Amino acid sequence: MFWIILVLALIVAFWLWLKPAWAPKPAKVQGDVTKGLRQAGDRAGKTVTGLRGKLWWERTRLQGARRLQRWVTSARIGNTPDAVPVIAWIEALPEHDLTEVYDQVTHTVNGLGLDAAWLLDDRLNNQPELTQSMQQVMALACTAVWRARSAQLQAQAFTALERWQAKPAKNDELGQRIYAALVQQGLVTMKPELYLGPAKARAAEMTRAIKDMIATHPEQVNAIVRDLLDPKAVAQDRQDAKESVAVTIRDNPQPEAAA
Repeated sequence: MFWIILVLALIVAFWLWLKPAWAPKPAKVQGDVTKGLRQAGDRAGKTVTGLRGKLWWERTRLQGARRLQRWVTSARIGNTPDAVPVIAWIEALPEHDLTEVYDQVTHTVNGLGLDAAWLLDDRLNNQPELTQSMQQVMALACTAVWRARSAQLQAQAFTALERWQAKPAKNDELGQRIYAALVQQGLVTMKPELYLGPAKARAAEMTRAIKDMIATHPEQVNAIVRDLLDPKAVAQDRQDAKESVAVTIRDNPQPEAAA
């Protein structure tokens, strides 16, 4: 054992005496470590700065979105019946959707050569004529975004139904769901003999029944497709419509009949 330790010690001493060129130099190793740490620090600093900038931008957008919400709900958008559903919609928006609507409204207004911040930041106190014009433009922009977002689901349903009509076999899954909804609502009835019949015959009957319903009751079929695409959004649309009608009736009561 002694001789083994002695031999190993001599080999190490000889290696240190030779100092081969390929052996790492202490100073170089220290320099590489220092350089690596510096680069890592720079990357971490850039990441922190980027996150800080992103957080600042998101906070600024949210603050602007809340100002838009306050401006709309303070009835400065107007008291017309058309404004009622827009006010109710913007008032109920969660933060994520509210910031998206803020971006769309301000983009629309700013794209016309105006600045939405003039109105939202109350910078037009001494400009009554410009204030009135800006209020009208902002109200129209809010209404346009509301109508566009409300129409998105309808547009999706329309295009989905068009795709099915063009190629029913390729979009068989949607066709089956539409047919099931029609049967559930009692709008169509499958012939008993088709339940155990060949799949091809059932598919043909299903296609025929749906196309007949599209020809005779297009609105009902569109409503079914909308429900299939986004049932939560449809339920919310219906609730918003009920609230809008209720508010309109409350604000515009019918005159009492003469006794």
